Formats: sequence, structure tokens, C-alpha cells
Amino acid sequence: MVVEKRNPIPVKEAIQRIVNQQSTMPAITVALEKSLNHILAEDIVATYDIPRFDKSPYDGFAIRVLIHKGQVVRIELSLK
Repeated sequence: MVVEKRNPIPVKEAIQRIVNQQSTMPAITVALEKSLNHILAEDIVATYDIPRFDKSPYDGFAIRVLIHKGQVVRIELSLK
């Protein structure tokens, strides 16, 4: 197996390369059940909070990281 040596490029150049690769597609209307693998054309913003009370004391998450010989080998995420 041949390993290619990579040379770092400046951050500004990397960003410019990404910007140059962007493409714009026309917006289309798709039924929700057929929208898998599509990208929203604009943000969806809720007009009111759901639920209508402060639920944050009940929300939670946990992250477990397994490190072996200085390398991250597994990350587990639990949402509540």
C-alpha cells in the first residue's frame, strides 16, 4: 500500500477551496415522506416554545470516551 505524503495548506486557502466547491441548487417542493436525503432551502423556526414550560432541568446527556494508548477508540453518547 502506497502512502501519499500530504503537505498542510494555510487555513485561508483551505476555506477558499471549500467555498469554490459550493454549488447552489434550485429550491423544490417535496412531500415530507419523500424528503430523505434532501437539504432544507431555509431554516424552520418555531413560532412558540414546545413544551410551553422550562423543561431544561429534565434534559440531560452523558458522554463516555474510551482511550487506549493515548488514542480515542470509542465514544458513546446517551441522550435523556
